[in-house]
Amino acid sequence: MSCTPTTYTGLPNGMLYVEGAVTSLAGTLQKDTQLTVAATNDVIITGNLMYENYTAGSPPSAEGTTNLLGVLSWTGNVRIGTSAPNDLTIHATLMALTGEVVADNFNTGSPRGTATMLGGVIENTYGGIGTTSGGVLITGYARNLVYDTRMAKGMAPPFFPTTGRAISTLTGLTDRPNWQQLP
Repeated sequence: MSCTPTTYTGLPNGMLYVEGAVTSLAGTLQKDTQLTVAATNDVIITGNLMYENYTAGSPPSAEGTTNLLGVLSWTGNVRIGTSAPNDLTIHATLMALTGEVVADNFNTGSPRGTATMLGGVIENTYGGIGTTSGGVLITGYARNLVYDTRMAKGMAPPFFPTTGRAISTLTGLTDRPNWQQLP
């Protein structure tokens, strides 16, 4: 199945919401931009997702910057697709409410290097991104998870659910979603 990309111009309100799946997500989040990409189904990361403004190094850091990205799947998985590059970089907080953060075909093929994730990973079940034996990467990616310390200071991607149980409602096409904690 082939999809035609849709390009939006202008300033986002902080949320890109898709009824269905996001089949290809990659790119650079511009300086000072805060965005949540949310889908009802899977979100597939197909390339590096990076902040324009961050401090490179080991570990990388976004301290002192305002770029912020959230990637959210409500009923599916956040997946690293088979077309993603080796030694993948992801600057985002990833959330799969009912699924997992997983690399497609993580347990087959050759080692793909390291997936460095600056942000956070929130998932219902632990997803695999690679396999090891005796500390040696056999297939897929090695994990390099780097917590974004700005989260401990109250920063969160826009409209990102921060409670255990939440629902979202929209009252019109131009309105922002309203999150409500469920009892």
